[in-house]
Amino acid sequence: MRLTTAEKMEFEKLKSEGWTVHRNGWPDFLAEKDGVFRFIEVKRVPDRLSANQKNMCRALFRLTGIKLEVRQYKKGGDRLAAIAAKAAISEKMRIIAQKCKTENNP
Repeated sequence: MRLTTAEKMEFEKLKSEGWTVHRNGWPDFLAEKDGVFRFIEVKRVPDRLSANQKNMCRALFRLTGIKLEVRQYKKGGDRLAAIAAKAAISEKMRIIAQKCKTENNP
């Protein structure tokens, strides 16, 4: 099963925070770090948990005591897009500043 853009972003975020991330169906991820476990479901805005997923969430909580975390991303992965846009703007500003410096100091 392929990961969506939002799932990829969440997966990479969890890994970068030191979580061991398992994925195999529902919920999207089971993350573990230092004996702490997290269930994480990734949804695009405005998607929500289905009735079946809510029932499964309650059952998982009763069995494990672990609450499900729902992460929502806007279509196209706006979190990643915002980071990339900020980096691109910073790079453009650096290039413009360098160009101005070069033109003003021949």
